[in-house]
Amino acid sequence: MTYFSPAAPGVPASTSPGRLRRLGPADSRHLQAHLLRLHAEDLRHRFMGGMPRMLVHRYVRGLDWQRAIVVGCFFGRSLRGVCELYPMGGRRAEVAISVERRFQGRGIGQALIGRMLILARNRRFTALEFRCMAGNQRMRSLVAKFDAVTSIEMMEAAAVIQALPPTPATYGIEMIEQADALGSSLVRFWLENAGRTWPGRCWSTPDLFHDWAAADEEAPPAA
Repeated sequence: MTYFSPAAPGVPASTSPGRLRRLGPADSRHLQAHLLRLHAEDLRHRFMGGMPRMLVHRYVRGLDWQRAIVVGCFFGRSLRGVCELYPMGGRRAEVAISVERRFQGRGIGQALIGRMLILARNRRFTALEFRCMAGNQRMRSLVAKFDAVTSIEMMEAAAVIQALPPTPATYGIEMIEQADALGSSLVRFWLENAGRTWPGRCWSTPDLFHDWAAADEEAPPAA
């Protein structure tokens, strides 16, 4: 699903719209490349104080894709923003977000959280917790747009967004996105195998319309 990302004042407009989609294990290299491209200060904010770049690979490799929900924003083939959700037990989950420096100020973070809220609601999470350094005013301003309740203790700020129950609309949005992702995968599969054809048909994929039509022709007439 496409998300149009307008340029912030003083930031060159993107040549293509950003595309939001859920990530999976096959996107590990995109996630690692994104984290390594983060500005040193943004990397420190993302991991609450310190994450040597040499350990980013270990972090990505150890990610539990079965439990985590990860949504990314792509510009072209490059992943520029990520929102990660990790269940904490019960109906609570912790959420982390990162956007590359030159793509900040375009509303990407807000779009990522909005998409993650839909997925969280469909899994019946009721509280999403964000943690950041107390001086991370950008993150605190971002979660405030979702009516987050923020508390500050020492050098750390914790914000909680209350998630509403799921609705047919939220389930429908996720189903449409899954269908879109499946359709894109099937198209890529077809293009990769289109060279192996047989009398006008793709040898690697069934021609469903042809099969249905043949079945109708062979069916006995109704009594």
